Amino acid sequence: GCIEGYTACDRKGKRNILIRLSEMGTKVYWLAYWQSPDDLQSHKTYPLWQNYYRWAAEKEDQTMAILSSLFEKLLL
Repeated sequence: GCIEGYTACDRKGKRNILIRLSEMGTKVYWLAYWQSPDDLQSHKTYPLWQNYYRWAAEKEDQTMAILSSLFEKLLL
């Protein structure tokens, strides 16, 4: 199978996907699958996730700036 936005449609390796629903059966409670490099690439390029990846990159840049400044002051 394939989960749009999470996995590649042509999946290699361990292709099993486990989906568990809430007690009422109205929401996905748990999702488990083995992620291949192809799946990761599909996830990273899927439009739904683009804002998240931009946000994560900004947070990483901020963290690196803070840590770099801290280390510079500690090493002086």
